[in-house]
Amino acid sequence: MKNLRKILTLSIFICFCFILCACTGCTNVFRLQNIGKDEISIVSYNAQTFFDAVEDGREFKEFKGSKTKWSKEKYTERLFRLKEAVNLSCLALGLGEKDIPDILVLQEIESRAVIDDFCKILPMNNSYKYAVFIPPQNGGAFSAALLSKFPITETKVFNVYSGKRSLRPLIETRIQIGNSTGDNELVLLNVHWKSKVGSSDTDSIRRQQEEQAYKRLKELKAAEPQTPFIICGDFNQTLEEFSLLSEFDNCWNIEAYQTAAQEGSQPTGSYFYKESWEGIDHFFYSDNLSDGKNFDLSFFCVINLKPLTDTSGKPDKYSVHSGKGYSDHLPIGIILKRQ
Repeated sequence: MKNLRKILTLSIFICFCFILCACTGCTNVFRLQNIGKDEISIVSYNAQTFFDAVEDGREFKEFKGSKTKWSKEKYTERLFRLKEAVNLSCLALGLGEKDIPDILVLQEIESRAVIDDFCKILPMNNSYKYAVFIPPQNGGAFSAALLSKFPITETKVFNVYSGKRSLRPLIETRIQIGNSTGDNELVLLNVHWKSKVGSSDTDSIRRQQEEQAYKRLKELKAAEPQTPFIICGDFNQTLEEFSLLSEFDNCWNIEAYQTAAQEGSQPTGSYFYKESWEGIDHFFYSDNLSDGKNFDLSFFCVINLKPLTDTSGKPDKYSVHSGKGYSDHLPIGIILKRQ
């Protein structure tokens, strides 16, 4: 029991290395312009088993071996589909059809190579300068990534252990969203919690992950009450299943979204499982993002535009065998608006 609940916290500060990197092929335009904005777009997306083109043994069985249908060509095609999903996310958020969000949060990314290759296909005048990627641990297949148009000033990684095995970490990124520090910073935490598929103790593992996240959010709120924070990603559980994080505001409770869902223009989740929608991807956010001061969360939506959805409106899951589809999750996005 002690091993199950053991939490090791590791802080890694900003450095241009394998963790925090400038996207290869990305533009330097943000070094030359005013970074202050009146609206900030953020998208979170589980890109579903996004492997690179190099087989290193960590891949799922259908992505490796002599009989695999996975190839460099299919990898390149998936990169362009990821770009398409990102562009569609901006369109759903009321931005241009060729825009990319100011901050892009991804889950199920195999390697830094995926991030570098993705940046290379973005136009030079509309790309990302900053990125954070934490390599998979203990032979894991995936990790999470964050790409930002705004400068990243600090990154911390909080590891959590189940027995002797390290789970996917809580990744905290401090982002400068204005022209100075202090009130112009945003703390964004990226998670990908334990799936319900597998061993029987997945509920207890997610409770452990929730305790870790809750503890960190309470620390941030106490130490920096003026600094807004957001925790987002794939939590693998619905809003009703939280026992601690429900203390914080959540995107699925936003009135305008709920009205749209009731009217049928929005799905009631981002993931479709056993013939029903589940809202397992989330944005939880601090109360100072709804107080009418500085930035407030002004809009939330599920990006349910075709071709991210199939003919029935469900997520068009990627298949390595056919080479078709996008992801078994739909992206979710928010707009922060300066008051």
